[in-house]
Amino acid sequence: MPVIQERIKPTVHVRCAEDTPQEVLWQLQYGMEEEGIPWEAAAGTGDALSLAWEAARSSRLEVGIGLDRQALGLHYSKLEREQPLFRIPANSGMETVRALGANAARLVKKLPLKALDRRREHAAKKPGTHRDPRPGGRHRGRRCGGEVGQCG
Repeated sequence: MPVIQERIKPTVHVRCAEDTPQEVLWQLQYGMEEEGIPWEAAAGTGDALSLAWEAARSSRLEVGIGLDRQALGLHYSKLEREQPLFRIPANSGMETVRALGANAARLVKKLPLKALDRRREHAAKKPGTHRDPRPGGRHRGRRCGGEVGQCG
């Protein structure tokens, strides 16, 4: 008799501290939903950085988000624990929170990431000087305009 295997859908993992504002979680999820990437939310203990790290390490997509009352963090499992891709205050505004969710999905899809703060866009002062955090994401001699994911 054949054995039936349960298929587990790969998802971006989201870990929330107990005191996470619900509206922040909703906006974050809307951002991922808009990009068409599935997510899975669960409760956790700790600060946003440690929750994001745990989430990224447990996700088959290697992308995780951590939330607490004060901050949100987006982590990629290939990065150092104390070096998340993004860390923003929870009161950054709903558009910024939604963009963070979209960036989690875009990291999975290997698309250019959205700027979270137009005043401090990634590498805006020196285009072509950043390193894309994804494996093999180094500049290949072309100028990229400073946006993460545009090089390559």
